[in-house]
Amino acid sequence: MRFAGGEKVGKLTLIELAGTKHFARGVAVVWRCRCDCGAMVERDRQTLIRSKAASCDDCRSIGSAPPGKWKHPLYKVWRHMIDRCTNPRNKSFPDYGARGITVCDRWVNGENGITGLECFAADMGVKPQGMTIERKDVNVGYLPGNCTWANRTIQSRNRRNVKLLTYKGESLPTTVWAERTGIPYFTLVARLKKWTVERSLETPLMK
Repeated sequence: MRFAGGEKVGKLTLIELAGTKHFARGVAVVWRCRCDCGAMVERDRQTLIRSKAASCDDCRSIGSAPPGKWKHPLYKVWRHMIDRCTNPRNKSFPDYGARGITVCDRWVNGENGITGLECFAADMGVKPQGMTIERKDVNVGYLPGNCTWANRTIQSRNRRNVKLLTYKGESLPTTVWAERTGIPYFTLVARLKKWTVERSLETPLMK
């Protein structure tokens, strides 16, 4: 099977020859290709023959996105969100995919002719500067209604390993109680080591 410049194989358009690749059984021609998303990759002839759904690495492992996705303001957020939930090689996978945290199909593959990235952007809106995506319930996956934009301070409070302090039926991190009461954080921590929660929060600071 012969290929020619301009030919389309899966999501890849062959641009030009880029050299050769040596295998144990011989040598294969390598083509420089442009993916529908805009990424440039190199694929040897045998790979192109075997794969009818050829694409760049990102399109192969990440959900659907429009052409030129690299320029989309939410592309990196969307890509990393899916990657940490699906890619065992991602350093954050143990805290996400391995725990059963998933991304809803609408945000991965899209629906009604709209790509996953476009659905994600439509549901989440514009990302405010300095904000990152945050799940309201950390035990539930990424889906509309459970995600919002939050600053890193709020995210740190919502982590699973943050210990909550319960006072009058309300459970919040110690840092939040310190802010509410005006008691310095380390003073409050020291009190909690020797006093009850009620006494620690209700005892006025000495002038």
